[in-house]
Amino acid sequence: MKKKTFKFSIFSALFITAVVLIMFPVCEEPPEDFIDNSIKWTFQEQIPGWKPFVDEQGFRDDYPASANGTLNPNGTTMRLDAEYHDGMTLLPASASRTIRWYPEEPAPPDSGFSDGFIMSNGATPLTPLGYFLEIKDVQGPFVFSINYTHRTTDESPAWPVVFINKTKVHDGPETQGLTPVYTDYEYTGEDIVDIQMANLGNALRIYDIIISPIGSDGQNDAVSSVAINVKDFSLAVNDIRQLTGNILPRTAKNKNVLWTSNNTNAATVSQSGLVTAVAAGTAIITAAAQDGSGKKDSVTVTVKSPLVSMTTPVEIFEALRGMKVTTNGWADMAYNGAGITYANPANFLLIDDISYSNAQNKRTAFTNALALHTDKFIIISGDIDLSDGKISDSDKSYFDQFGPAPNYERENRDITFNIGSNTTIIGINNARIMFGGLIIRGGANNIIIRNVTFWDAHGSTAQNTVYFPDSKASATALQVENNPGGSNIWVDHCKFTDGTCIDLARNYNHDGAFDIKYGRFITVSNTEFTNHDKVMLVGSNDDTSAVPNYLNPTERQITLHNNYFHGVTQRMPRTRGTQMHIYNNYYSNIGVQENSGSFMGPGANAQFIVENNYFEEKPFGGKTIEYFSSPADLLYQPKVFYNGNNIANNNTIWWVRASAAARPWEPGYTYTLKNNAVLPSTIPVTAGPTLFK
Repeated sequence: MKKKTFKFSIFSALFITAVVLIMFPVCEEPPEDFIDNSIKWTFQEQIPGWKPFVDEQGFRDDYPASANGTLNPNGTTMRLDAEYHDGMTLLPASASRTIRWYPEEPAPPDSGFSDGFIMSNGATPLTPLGYFLEIKDVQGPFVFSINYTHRTTDESPAWPVVFINKTKVHDGPETQGLTPVYTDYEYTGEDIVDIQMANLGNALRIYDIIISPIGSDGQNDAVSSVAINVKDFSLAVNDIRQLTGNILPRTAKNKNVLWTSNNTNAATVSQSGLVTAVAAGTAIITAAAQDGSGKKDSVTVTVKSPLVSMTTPVEIFEALRGMKVTTNGWADMAYNGAGITYANPANFLLIDDISYSNAQNKRTAFTNALALHTDKFIIISGDIDLSDGKISDSDKSYFDQFGPAPNYERENRDITFNIGSNTTIIGINNARIMFGGLIIRGGANNIIIRNVTFWDAHGSTAQNTVYFPDSKASATALQVENNPGGSNIWVDHCKFTDGTCIDLARNYNHDGAFDIKYGRFITVSNTEFTNHDKVMLVGSNDDTSAVPNYLNPTERQITLHNNYFHGVTQRMPRTRGTQMHIYNNYYSNIGVQENSGSFMGPGANAQFIVENNYFEEKPFGGKTIEYFSSPADLLYQPKVFYNGNNIANNNTIWWVRASAAARPWEPGYTYTLKNNAVLPSTIPVTAGPTLFK
């Protein structure tokens, strides 16, 4: 008897944690074959004023933004991540089943539920939404297996509680940390049963649940389906994209697939599924099972012309809209590895001096559009003055005004505007965002900024330094904030500079150039950082009780590659609790006489991979990598894997114990390392706003 298996994968952590802490990202439609419309999602109101979390098809609307019942003010309908749709496939299609997430009575005996709330040891509520999962109408006998991962600290483990026919069969962790756990339970009865899983809070992530009839050897099944992990997509010439051919059932004897392209002049594909765009055109990429079953799947890749051939806003918009991008960094891992895409509205918004002859109207049109959480493709031309004329290159007295004793506080706050989700900003005609800063916060995601100069995000110290000499400035050109911050971000071919202001030794008028307090899946590439003191702060303090935890490396995942750091002082980057990948960057003329500075500063629980960078000798001495020695740094040692750089390891490390012989984490995206010797001649030419004139 061949083994019939139906399977689904569910990432439950994001269902529970996101309701209380973060906003789910909006993502592209999943393949239709990955959506099982028989799966219904239901919701029962638990807190007065909260609206439905998801509808029956997995759409969510007006989800709560915090544990106190505050609603999302925009009321935006959002689609669940593609990873959820991927996980909602049940096989075989004829199986009798119902799957529900719900917080309703009656609860399973001894489940720890009370009035719909998930309880820890039957006493302490874990979350205000008591979700658990029920799978109905499963015919025995079978083997039930669950593969799950804890995404919590050792002090706060999480695990599912599993009931079969109202009997608890699993309750307790086999391990903690990030180790996957596989738990099996054999049910020998013949009757139809229910399977329920409770206690799915506290950042638990469930990968696979498999219910397999007993009696098969489980190793000789034929392939029943091949599914490529994406639908049709677009690439620019020379871009790459990794595809995966998913084989079902898991018990198939031969899981090998053969990858082919029907037009190698447009795109090629390797036998590992890596697609490379060659020239403008289309190609059909096919993954075929090699077990003789004849099962296969195909997608079409459309290759578009290089960016440099585009000359008008219309050409730029039509070539890029909706296109999936390859950043060769952490942003490629967004949306469960699907990556990010350019916004795809019906029309683009051109912010230029012809459409807006008045500078303040131009700024207003830009910042009003920027804040929306809808698809927007914004092309900016020339200068946008965020200060509305309050400051200029020659007159910055607006930020020289302070109040009276005893506090001598500044009269004028930093000038900032928010960036909403699904935002693409492309600069043309030497586009500059001037005299203010932009903030990504509130879970905003899928943000692409290219070919823009951030010019002199000017501000002042919090208090008059005549009376408070240690007071510092807080103005930052671009920042990703906390509670929650932002994710799925690509900043490419941009420039950050203090303009005509010189503030390199002591930050009287500027804080960071690009600071990231909390943010996942972020790539910064081909960007120039110059004339600035503190370039990039990632994770702003050592507070382990904060939400999100500043020292949890998986809360900040960032790649810096092919960037040009010159004429700057420090923090390239300075981090806490980060999985940071730094490769192919060029560092030149770092530090000033008053502050010798450093290239980078890994702090508590920073996990660095530093590869194939070129560090010029610092003119005023100091170390390449400066480690910190706060109590948290000593308790949570940073790990730095350092390889292929032009300066030897022993000239950079203060703490030998912080040096890692192996990578502290492994990049899941594709990237190419360059010989560090070529970087001084190539990076200054390619970095910065060089895409469009």
